[in-house]
Amino acid sequence: MEMCLTNARFRGMFWAQFLGALNDNVFKNALVILVLYRGWTIGSFSPEQFAIIAGAVFILPFILFSAWGGQIADRKDKAAVVRGLKTSEIGVALLATVGLLTQHGELLLAALFGFATQSAFFGPAKYSILPELLEPEELLGGNAIVESGTSLAILFGTMLGGALAASHPTYVAVAVIFIALAGRFMAISIPSTPPKAQSRNISWLKANAQSLSLTWQTVPMFLSIMGISWFWFFGAICLTVVPLYSKDVLHGTEHVTTLLLAAYSVGIGVGSQGCEKLSNGRMELGWVPIGSLGMTLFALDFSMLRYPDVASRAPMDLLQDFTCLRMLFDLCGLAVCAGLFIVPLYTFIQKRSAAETRSRLIAGSSLWNSVFIIASSFTLLAARHYGITLPQVFFGIAIMNILVALAAYRKLPEFTLRLFVVLICKICYKLKVYNAEAVPEEGACVIVANHVTLVDWLFLASATDRPARFVMYHTYYNMPLAHYIFRDGGAIPIGSGRTHPEILEQAFESIHEALQDDQLVIIFPEGKLTTDGEMDTFRKGVEKILERDPVPVLPMALRNLWGTRWSKSEDRRFHWRPLIELVVGEIMPASQASAAHLEEKVAELLKKPVH
Repeated sequence: MEMCLTNARFRGMFWAQFLGALNDNVFKNALVILVLYRGWTIGSFSPEQFAIIAGAVFILPFILFSAWGGQIADRKDKAAVVRGLKTSEIGVALLATVGLLTQHGELLLAALFGFATQSAFFGPAKYSILPELLEPEELLGGNAIVESGTSLAILFGTMLGGALAASHPTYVAVAVIFIALAGRFMAISIPSTPPKAQSRNISWLKANAQSLSLTWQTVPMFLSIMGISWFWFFGAICLTVVPLYSKDVLHGTEHVTTLLLAAYSVGIGVGSQGCEKLSNGRMELGWVPIGSLGMTLFALDFSMLRYPDVASRAPMDLLQDFTCLRMLFDLCGLAVCAGLFIVPLYTFIQKRSAAETRSRLIAGSSLWNSVFIIASSFTLLAARHYGITLPQVFFGIAIMNILVALAAYRKLPEFTLRLFVVLICKICYKLKVYNAEAVPEEGACVIVANHVTLVDWLFLASATDRPARFVMYHTYYNMPLAHYIFRDGGAIPIGSGRTHPEILEQAFESIHEALQDDQLVIIFPEGKLTTDGEMDTFRKGVEKILERDPVPVLPMALRNLWGTRWSKSEDRRFHWRPLIELVVGEIMPASQASAAHLEEKVAELLKKPVH
């Protein structure tokens, strides 16, 4: 979190968005508490109906205005856009103040709509400005801090809004004005970011169509955006159900509601920061399927809890009952897994999108998010209409979550392969990578390394967050079940020129196509696993590849793998998290990359001292 204090380019943006999220949640939660617990009436809605409808009112502007927000952010200085929006927030805060002091229901709903409108325009600028304020290696950490900050803002806003509403509505009015002014002040320090595109003014309908069309430019991009939208569907149901669950199932006071929402918000923040730490600052898509599995398991357990019947519960009562403690653990665990799930997805769409259309792409993502959140409101209304209980709602979204995940990951082989990177390199082994910054961020490149175990390709892939094609012996490629993972992940089977010349020829052709497409290709020039722990002679196949496609070559060396589970050592045994070192060399031009020279370079890396 130190980046939000020490990085001068990022600091102003972080605090501006943090205070904006804080203000939204102070007002929204205060309004919910005033209706649910203080007897305020908004039109003819029952308190339960209002809790659901307020969510829909808050999200409607994201459908109406996100696309225009993306258009504006792409063709204007994003820092100026943010400052203008923070100024408008002050006006909305004044409208909220009048509604709170007069208890005027229509004004309060209008203010809720106004805060959401400001956020709808703010979202595309917020996420698209991050790659311009941060270096590539800081982007995952920046997203983690933004998500953590948003969660903390939800936490503090929930607690502050509830406490102020319980005291007097005037205190809520003072708070929203003060926070709006503070947000405008922090926006002053955001550095200027020149526009990346000169897009023309277009109609509302065309703006939405254009933003949506950008979201399905590739299958991985579209499904990643759908994953983000599913996160918002899942989260919207949780945040809407939790206050009702607290009141109707737990029979808790408003302070119990605040505690549960706080537990959820803290969990999101912990998961977001944990993702950044576990990924060593790089985008690691393997945490996405782990996060989705955890969300399902915790939601399932949450749905199965049953409590002793009591008239009322206070926060301390939760801490003295095992079932209630289990409920808090499930809620926190679900949120931690949601944080692991969402941070890599946001980083993915930022890193894999073009700078000149990034704001409109994120606006399209916001449109999808809005559709899913509104769908969550209708889902809850239908569930309540048909008598589905709140625990059954959690059971239902848990089952839906795992079904959605299985369908999505079948179409996202990169995510599945990165899952194995996490399981092997982060959990089974303790991998330390040296000089990872030498791996090129773009363009074709051949990566060569020594070959010790069957999972070497996972270690090499962990040095970069780019998708990589890896060459493997056809016998392993065609193993039952694993074949589908290798095939969908883009592995290239290779065979001996003596026994399988057609497989060898096809392998060279596939490598050529991958390099022409500016991809990374991982090969092991020894052509086999070492049988004695020593590196074997590099074969001439790498020279044939570079003769046809003279792309840069990057040597790497794997150390400390001999004797571990998947090596061919006779004394191999299972080691729990042994330390493995991956030493990355320096890029070499194809003209210098003979098989003999590459062998020398990898041998040097195997002996090179590292610190």
